[in-house]
Amino acid sequence: VALLATLFVPRTGATAAGVTCPSGYYRSSVFVWDCLGGKETSNVMVDPKRSPVVLDIPPGVQGLVLTAEDDSTLDLVLLDAANPAYFVADNIRGVVNDLQPSGSYQGMSLSCTMAQQPSLWTKTCSWQTRTTKALLLKLTSMSQDQLTVVRLEMNYSGMDPCPVVPHGCKAYDELEGCKETRVFSQWVQGEFVQDE
Repeated sequence: VALLATLFVPRTGATAAGVTCPSGYYRSSVFVWDCLGGKETSNVMVDPKRSPVVLDIPPGVQGLVLTAEDDSTLDLVLLDAANPAYFVADNIRGVVNDLQPSGSYQGMSLSCTMAQQPSLWTKTCSWQTRTTKALLLKLTSMSQDQLTVVRLEMNYSGMDPCPVVPHGCKAYDELEGCKETRVFSQWVQGEFVQDE
């Protein structure tokens, strides 16, 4: 459902090699990870009532820099995918936080910085080493009741090891596709009630 919420907002940019999912697979993530690295930008809708996983970050990503920008206050949260209760980075919890902007976790060195201007909030997390574990990225809106569009940018130099099927691609399953479409349709009908 987190992916489907991004469909209303156009994506820009492309990875270095213009990576696409192979036949029989579909793009299941905001970004598809290219073994050669690259830079890609996506606009992601964030609902203040929910805090879904926006991006799965696989192990083996080299030189990763993630930047989130918005005109309202948001929290960029990184969780250990194997133990989602553990905060790797957050405003106040985790190895890296607003009081301690740099740290190490499971062999990964990273730092996160925040810049705030009158109409733009920016948070950037940079890895000095390759990712050694799978991580989950969540964006939490501090807005009371309105959807927020966040500009999410990913820049990285490559992946090692290089998987046969890129991370961010999933085998097509017709039953799962129907289920996701139904859930998304119900969400849209609940969020965007038409006056008759």
